[in-house]
Amino acid sequence: MFGPLKALFKNNEPATKVIDKVWMSANARFNACIAMARANSACVFICWFPETYEKLQQSLPEEQLVLADRASAHTFEGRMIVFAEHHPLGRKEAALFKTLNLHEAPVLSSLDEPLFMRFGGDRTIEIMKKLGMKEDEVVGSDLITRALRNAQRKIEEKVVAEREARSQQEWFNLNFPPQ
Repeated sequence: MFGPLKALFKNNEPATKVIDKVWMSANARFNACIAMARANSACVFICWFPETYEKLQQSLPEEQLVLADRASAHTFEGRMIVFAEHHPLGRKEAALFKTLNLHEAPVLSSLDEPLFMRFGGDRTIEIMKKLGMKEDEVVGSDLITRALRNAQRKIEEKVVAEREARSQQEWFNLNFPPQ
């Protein structure tokens, strides 16, 4: 009965294509951010958490950094937007992607950050090491992106009211403690 109505009100806006780039460690990810910033001064990094912002602020100029809650489309005209990390809630990311009118959103992550560690990041690191991958090598695939989306959906199912945090680890402690 609701099928035709659902189709009538379906959102036809294209979703933002997320381009995940994943390193084994947060240190390797930060080094990649610094290298990207030096290679392209028009690159701006959006950070979801103040702790990430402050760590990058030690190596990058202020004009290449912004906290997600201060990001708006007019700020980034002619700039290359890169997300320095994922937010655990996919809907929050999607809302900002839409606000910024992004068709593509590169997001940098590391397997040792809380979002991955809650869903098997440590096992993935072991596998990558056994395959001979180096810490500073980047991995990106649709498989990783799908796994991240699934993890974010699982988190969203359990987080009813989000509490703000300074870091991804603190966010998980406050909003999604281990069962």
